[in-house]
Amino acid sequence: MKNYHIEYEMDGVTHSENIEASTPGQAQGKVMQLYPSAKVTRCIWSGHLAGKPNMPQVHIEYESVSTARVIPLGNNPAMEQTSFGFLSKIKPGKRR
Repeated sequence: MKNYHIEYEMDGVTHSENIEASTPGQAQGKVMQLYPSAKVTRCIWSGHLAGKPNMPQVHIEYESVSTARVIPLGNNPAMEQTSFGFLSKIKPGKRR
């Protein structure tokens, strides 16, 4: 496990926390679980290479993970599924 420094915005205010996780995505995911309305702006890991104190210390900044969320449609009777019957008649052809 590593400690990641996560900066995030929530309600227009910037916050930061140190999160223990095995990957940067997991650390950012923990913040998103704690604060669903938060937007992660930075994720930084600082430490020694290979976890050895005699190795150089590095700072790595990771990209923010995707925050896209899938909203389940459920069993809404007003929902209608559309099918395209003509697609079954299309045959794969040669590319030009």
